[in-house]
Amino acid sequence: MSQLTWTVLDDMGGKFHVGIYHGESTGHLVVYCNWKVILIDFNVLDTKDYSFYLGQEFCHLNICKSEKGFSYGLQKDGDADTPLNLSRKNRDRADSLKSSAFMISLIILVLVIVYFIKAIS
Repeated sequence: MSQLTWTVLDDMGGKFHVGIYHGESTGHLVVYCNWKVILIDFNVLDTKDYSFYLGQEFCHLNICKSEKGFSYGLQKDGDADTPLNLSRKNRDRADSLKSSAFMISLIILVLVIVYFIKAIS
């Protein structure tokens, strides 16, 4: 039986302990978060993907069968159109605009200083 655990942190300071039990011969799968069962599936004997929320984070659990056995992965999905991801994109866009405005202002300031130095000389 395979056992794995992950610790997932979110932007709000939440901490989620995610674990799985997977019987490789029976295929029985149990996924838990903070010691509460969130998913049960039977006969998982081939590659399979699961999606679920951990707080506001949308996550994917991947179970991949290979010649050597099973491998497991848990990833946050930053591309899905969830409320959290949309607010992140809006915040990143606003930060990008602020950075661009700062750089343009800095360049204009340098050009003005250079112009006045040349005008005085």
